Order: sequence, then C-alpha cells, then structure tokens
Amino acid sequence: MALLCAILDVGSHMNGPPLQTALECLKLFVQRKFFSQSKEQFSLVLAGTEATDNTLADEDGNFVNISLVRKLAPFDWDILEFLNSGIEATNCNGDLIDAIFVGVDHLMKKAKTAKGKPEKHVLVVSNLEGETDISQLDEVIDRLQKAEVLLNLIGLHIPPEGDTDAPAGDSAGPSTAPTDSDGKSFVGAMLQRVQAFGQILDALDGESFDFTDAIPALALFETRGVSQRAWKAPLTIGDSFSIPVAGYTAVREARPPPMRDMYAPDPSVPVRAVTTYHLNDELQTPVDISETVRAYRYGASLVPFSDEDLEKIKELEEKCFSVIGFTRSENVPRHLYVGNSVMFFVADTPAHSSDTGDAASTAFSALAQALFELDAVALVRRVYSRSTAPVLGVLTPRIQATSTSLVYHELAFQQDIRTFTFNSLPVVNALSSSDGLDKRTNSKHRPSPEQVTAMEKFVDAM
Repeated sequence: MALLCAILDVGSHMNGPPLQTALECLKLFVQRKFFSQSKEQFSLVLAGTEATDNTLADEDGNFVNISLVRKLAPFDWDILEFLNSGIEATNCNGDLIDAIFVGVDHLMKKAKTAKGKPEKHVLVVSNLEGETDISQLDEVIDRLQKAEVLLNLIGLHIPPEGDTDAPAGDSAGPSTAPTDSDGKSFVGAMLQRVQAFGQILDALDGESFDFTDAIPALALFETRGVSQRAWKAPLTIGDSFSIPVAGYTAVREARPPPMRDMYAPDPSVPVRAVTTYHLNDELQTPVDISETVRAYRYGASLVPFSDEDLEKIKELEEKCFSVIGFTRSENVPRHLYVGNSVMFFVADTPAHSSDTGDAASTAFSALAQALFELDAVALVRRVYSRSTAPVLGVLTPRIQATSTSLVYHELAFQQDIRTFTFNSLPVVNALSSSDGLDKRTNSKHRPSPEQVTAMEKFVDAM
C-alpha cells in the first residue's frame, strides 16, 4: 500500500489557464486510480488559500495560507466531487516548501499506524511562479531524505542538475539554463526556484513534467492491479502418467464497483443488506428464517429439500485435472465456451535433474507440440477444490517463439445446451377464395408499400 499527498498551488500566479490545467491533471489522476480500484490512500493540500488549516501552523506566521483539505482516505466520489466543485485561485501565496512539509507530516503520522511500511509519495502541481523560501535548501533535502519520501512535480519540466546551471562568464556559448514551454530562459528569483526544485528532485530521484506532457499520459486509464496466484495440479493422462502444471488467469470478467453507497441518505453510515421473509398473503406476515425450508417447484406442487437432504446427495470431489480424451479442434466450436475466465497453463518445474533435465517442461512441450501438429485439443475434467463441482474444459495449444502454453476454456455440458427452433411468424394471413385468389386479411403488423420499398432500398444499399 502507498500513501499519496498531492500539493495543489492555488495562489494568484495560478489564476486562469494554469489552475484549470492543474485541476485537469489532478482529475485525470484521481479518475485513473478510482476506476482501477487502487488500494492507495490519497490526501490533498492546497497552497495559497486565504485561510490556514494545518497542524504545523503557529502564531509566528509559519505555514500560513496552507490548508489540508482532505486527509488520507481511499479514492472515492468525494474527492472527485471536490475537484469538480470549482476551485478558484486566490490573492494569497503559499510557500510550496512549507506545503510539502505539511503533506509529509500528515503522511508520517498515518504511516506510523499503517500496516507494514507503506511508501510515501508527494505530488506537487504548480508552475513554481509563487514566492518560496529556499534559504535552507540543504536542510529541506536532508529532512525529506530521512522521511523516505518520493517527490514528483507536474507543471514544469526541470532538466537534470547538470543542465540547470548556466555557464558562468561564458556569454558566447549557448545557454543551458532551464526554459519554460515557450523556450524563454528563466531569470532572477524564478530561476533560483527552478534550480532549487531541481536539486530536490535529483536528491529524491524524482521526476518533473510539463502540463502538456502530463495530460496525455494521465488520459490513459490504468488497468486494475490483481495479485496473480497459480493454480497448481498434476495434469494426468491415463492411470500412470502426469505432468505438473500451473494455471494463471489471463482474462476474467470484471464487475463494476457497487453504486449503493452513492444513493445512501447518509454516506457516513455503511450500507448493509437486510433480508426478511414474508408469507404470500394479504398481510405479508413476516416469518423467521428458522421456520423456512428450501423447496423446488414440481408442477403445481412444492417439494421440500432440506439441508440434510442436500448433504446426503452431495459428493465430495478431490482436486483434479485429468485428460478424458482428445479430438480435432473443429469439433469444439467457440460457441460451446462458457465460464467467466480464460487460463494459461504452463509446466510447473519443481525439480531439475542433471541426467534427465527438466522433465516436466519436456513432457509439457511435447504434448503441446503434438496437439499443435495434429490440430487437436484435449478435453479435461477439472475440479478446483473439494468444495466445488467438476467442470468440463478444453486445452488448446499456444506455441510462441519464447513460450509454450495450453489455453484453458470451460465447456458446456450436453444438458446445458439448448437448441430451440422457432417457426417464422406470419406477417399476414392468406385465405383461399372461391375464385382461386388469395385474400389477405388486414393486419396491424403488415408493412405498408412505402415501408417495403424503403427496406428493399436499405438491403440493396448494404
């Protein structure tokens, strides 16, 4: 888990397009983390606010015009709504160095109570045009290094330290001083701030980006990170031959996060499902769950089926992954694939012999190569664990230049396949008359001549 604090500069120098672009970057960043269901926690500090709201501020005027507007919490709708609430620049200026220490102090306090040793990230979003005290830069760098903080900057690209200092006394050579997005060199106090932040980033191995570079990168949504665990089992063929294999999920159906919390009257109170049982009568009489029993409908009757009945017919299956036959790949069409995931199986190599080499990989590769050359697939019986029912699956060879694997799809059982055929519904009814002519009855579903002509033109155009 990581703890993240964003420092957003809202001083007067950020008024207009700079603040709008900075907010756009933060929105995209938060959206990426939110929709990827990131486990990181996020906090937000505003530098340059009219009020002061942080724990480091004192009566001597230190850490003023800096506000911790959001404490560390998972990415949620609240922070998205806050960033879309119309944040405006103020007439004040907040020291970015002080704002960084406000954020770091908050991260350090939360890190003490967090499990393990979480990473601490600070993201500064500013064009660095506000006044900043850099007189104690060495001490600032030392304290940030001791805090083990990772710091990055969005708003201005600062070249490496070797390129930030202009050559002294050499006016003839090309200037290597940092420049803005228009190619103009920084001078005076702005140059000193840029060089100071460059030293901080170099000391902390941080990076800096222009707004124009950050937005395209943040616009790409981040995939959800999932810890991958292998499902290991011996692939048995017959009674006396097996190959140790490991299966990894390649694709799995992803469901969106529930939206029930958004519709709760009080978002601070967790939403819990409450299930009640009632009789099907006029009064909807409530019934305790202990007075209910599972039943199945058979015609007009209900046949009770208790937990004791279920235990009597339930058969415990051992973990299994066995080949039950081979067939041509054309005999297993894709419309028979079911399930919500696709797995890749590779050889599991627990042992390596100097005489026989890697026996598992050799046997696995031979099986995959044989299936590939014969254009065949293997039908398998898979039992995930003792508490799950057996399923039917198919293994398809997948041979690449650097790897060999078997792709697993779950298949439907014969009783699961329904091939219903329906007759076409007549648009009009044809009636025979005494003169041998067909008389068609008027139907509300009968198309008009104009509709028939329009459909014919549409088919011709396609």
